[in-house]
Amino acid sequence: MSKIPIPKGLIEEPIEHAVDIIGKTFASDPFQRFCCMEEMKEAGTLDVPLEINTAIFREIICGLVENGGRCITVANSGISSVWTLDAVHDEYQANPAHPPWSTI
Repeated sequence: MSKIPIPKGLIEEPIEHAVDIIGKTFASDPFQRFCCMEEMKEAGTLDVPLEINTAIFREIICGLVENGGRCITVANSGISSVWTLDAVHDEYQANPAHPPWSTI
């Protein structure tokens, strides 16, 4: 069970709804294209195929939810988000999943 409270005015949404909305939203995202260059090359396209993009986000979103995240939206908005909590520490602690841009 997630420890993230849902603020007033927002609702928890089904994972599949989040996957559908986020997958479509970022289908033509330049960074997503960079991440999927090999798949695009194999498919002979300049766009990330929607089924590949959806599969990528399904894996990411399910992993976030399994680790306590929540899929949250404003009802009937067509917007989706996935919220996670990270521990707050007195000193910076690097997260291997999210490396800093610089180690200076």
